[in-house]
Amino acid sequence: MLANLTQEGLAAAAGISSDTVWRIETGTRSARLDHLIQIADALRADLADLVSRR
Repeated sequence: MLANLTQEGLAAAAGISSDTVWRIETGTRSARLDHLIQIADALRADLADLVSRR
């Protein structure tokens, strides 16, 4: 899944803070379901694709 977005761009598109995106990406914080849904929507991806272990 490639969207060619920076963390800041993804955060803006998802309506969440760039700090939240960074924490999720680095594993500093577990992602909340509502944040995952917002990120999936911003990426135009299925939520299952974000959480799949494949």
